[in-house]
Amino acid sequence: MIRLLFTCLALGPLVGGYVNPAFADNSTVEWQSIDHFTKIPNPKGPTDPNSEKIRTIALQDKHWVPKRVEEIKNQMKTSPCDILFLGDSLTEQFEKGLGKELWKTIWQPLKAINFGLSGDTTANLLWRIDDSKLKTITSPKVCVLLIGYNDIGRWEGQFPVQETLERTKLILDKIRQYCPDAQIILTTCFPYNGEPDTIFRKNADAWNEALRSIKDDHIHLLDISDDYLISDASRLRDNSFFVDSVHLSKKGYEKWNESLLPLVKKLMKKD
Repeated sequence: MIRLLFTCLALGPLVGGYVNPAFADNSTVEWQSIDHFTKIPNPKGPTDPNSEKIRTIALQDKHWVPKRVEEIKNQMKTSPCDILFLGDSLTEQFEKGLGKELWKTIWQPLKAINFGLSGDTTANLLWRIDDSKLKTITSPKVCVLLIGYNDIGRWEGQFPVQETLERTKLILDKIRQYCPDAQIILTTCFPYNGEPDTIFRKNADAWNEALRSIKDDHIHLLDISDDYLISDASRLRDNSFFVDSVHLSKKGYEKWNESLLPLVKKLMKKD
């Protein structure tokens, strides 16, 4: 989901004969069709994202992922960074999609770099963090994390909430390791699907409850999922904030920005 191109425990050599130089090792790839998606096993334990060699499903846009990975790496090598956004397509589309006007006028001048990649799971993101070491020209003051949709959402929850939580905690530990001076903003996921009784919404609600259990002085929870509902009583989603079951509309990014920007500016003053 979330323009899911790949689900894997690490990003590796891709189809069509293209091999990203960053992944030119002895990794093996097992190609499977979409029909086999639900048969792919979970990682061999929530704390070891590399416990299985790469297992990948290629759905579309064969070379899109490695191009995006290289684009991110090049930006990290060439641009100063005060704010680092990490996540999946919701994060990437803040810069590349319907949030791009806000990105250009607000976040780019604040020296933000977007580490978002469509289709990322927590395991994918863990690998990319270790691969890049989150190395930038200047160490970020604030890191913004939104992740988990691709773990707990589509296909009725490919990964259980508790396993996803353990990998998210590892991601937070890695961010602290590679960006020791940064404050971290952890964003709850937005309401998945318009109806409150679907398996996807229930998974998302359970995921948000898990995120609320994380307590750390350097981690600041941006809990705004209910801001996207018509009312607390009905739990129906305000679909004007979305373009589909998951992705934000321009109005949806404006809503996120409304809460996120003041918190980022507040935390940057702490530095």
